[in-house]
Amino acid sequence: MQSTNHNHPVSSATQDKPNGSEKCSNCIQFIPGDTSDANGECKVVAGSISPQGWCTAFSPKS
Repeated sequence: MQSTNHNHPVSSATQDKPNGSEKCSNCIQFIPGDTSDANGECKVVAGSISPQGWCTAFSPKS
């Protein structure tokens, strides 16, 4: 990974659907939107992030 700074996102393969049980809403990097279905943000990937998405930076919540 290159950086965890939001201004310098990691170059990660992303998709708009889960990878099995792994999805953005279950990742420690995900910053939720206003509702559980709303897009949020990510600490390492720039842009609007679907809570149902997934990327190679996925790291499960404890």
